[in-house]
Amino acid sequence: MTANGHASLLTGKVPRVHGIYGNKIFDDEKRSSIEIIDGEYYPVLGAPDQHASPERLRVKTVGEMLKQQNPDLKVVSLAWKNRAAVLMAGKKADFVAWFEKGAHPPRFTTSSYYAKHIPDWLVNWNLSHPVSAYMKVWNAQSPKLLERINGPDRRDCEDSRAHMGVTFPHDPNNASDLGEGLELTPFASEYVIDLARKTVQEFSLGTDDSVDLLQISISGTDVIGHAYGVESWEYFDNLIRVDRMLGELVDWLKSRTTVSLMITSDHGSIPFSKQKRAFVDQKALGASLDAHLDKKFGNADWVELVEHPYIYLDRKLQAKYDWNAVLNESVSFLNEVPQIDSAYNLNELTKRPIPEMEPSRSIWLGTIDSSRVDLYFIPGAYVIPSKSDASTHGTAWDYDREVPLLIWETTAARSSNPMSFNESHVASELRRLLSIVESD
Repeated sequence: MTANGHASLLTGKVPRVHGIYGNKIFDDEKRSSIEIIDGEYYPVLGAPDQHASPERLRVKTVGEMLKQQNPDLKVVSLAWKNRAAVLMAGKKADFVAWFEKGAHPPRFTTSSYYAKHIPDWLVNWNLSHPVSAYMKVWNAQSPKLLERINGPDRRDCEDSRAHMGVTFPHDPNNASDLGEGLELTPFASEYVIDLARKTVQEFSLGTDDSVDLLQISISGTDVIGHAYGVESWEYFDNLIRVDRMLGELVDWLKSRTTVSLMITSDHGSIPFSKQKRAFVDQKALGASLDAHLDKKFGNADWVELVEHPYIYLDRKLQAKYDWNAVLNESVSFLNEVPQIDSAYNLNELTKRPIPEMEPSRSIWLGTIDSSRVDLYFIPGAYVIPSKSDASTHGTAWDYDREVPLLIWETTAARSSNPMSFNESHVASELRRLLSIVESD
């Protein structure tokens, strides 16, 4: 998941320690899910009905450790998605910004946790770089190459979300929501990288003897993968373009200062070529589980929400029933669903000592023991957890957990390491690069 992954990348800790166990959490008062970064006391500037803060992050990020060692250096975090920017930054960054689709007009902003107002330079930059400037028709740059690699442009799994179509060309101007249309193109990443250049200039990053930290999350790759699949023409064309954009950014940075670069990912994904084209219909799953519990324990509104990988039950029913029996019956039912590999009673699992066997071990590490979650389910291998996605992630299977890690150091010899990396390894490499001594 985006939130868990970014938090693990920049803290080096697992969700059980850093506290971020999903993109969203269930709010019992609202009886719905909310963003895990939704800090009700910190409205987004320019979109006061939205909120964002790192309050639920329990440990320091690499940037916070860096600032603790040297308060004069600068830490910047930029992303398309709010949760990516916030959870990379942590609590002490000098500047944090993301693209807020809910603002009027949509634009880059931050929340009152990080600033009392949008800085003047960003106000002016937003005015001179409106969304409309990036709403360009997306054409495939090398159709013959893409066809040779991936076959035909049209795949059955591709999703025509935001009225963008499933084959090239894609016109974001056809979308009913400008921000949603733009994020389904590489030009959203171009937008973020253009802001990165301006931010480097405004904060004079790399112009003194201190090591500054610039963190950028290229969220468009994730969005395009969800919509079109990770082996689609769109995904590959986007990667080629983003690779070029990042190369140009690095060349520009190297013309100004000394640069060390790290590239990684917050999660993996299901490869299209291995997908079983089976889905977990989460709404139908919740309804069938509810009906099953009605038969076993009596009529009630048992299921509050199914949001992979979690299932939330109505905790108000706890006083009336043997709750552990309800959870165990739910697990038995879920384990019989063809698209589900296994299910778990989190009320029981998270209170145990750390399990030795997988996947129980990964689930234990990935869920905090005080979380408002009842059940956890793992789709079968290569089964899509959400019916609306061409490809997705968020399971305990290796293809979702292992990520690449590329590092360029100015004085390092070329080498490779065959070991498998996951997100929690990345922060240790960053700390090594930045000579950070981790404190309590």
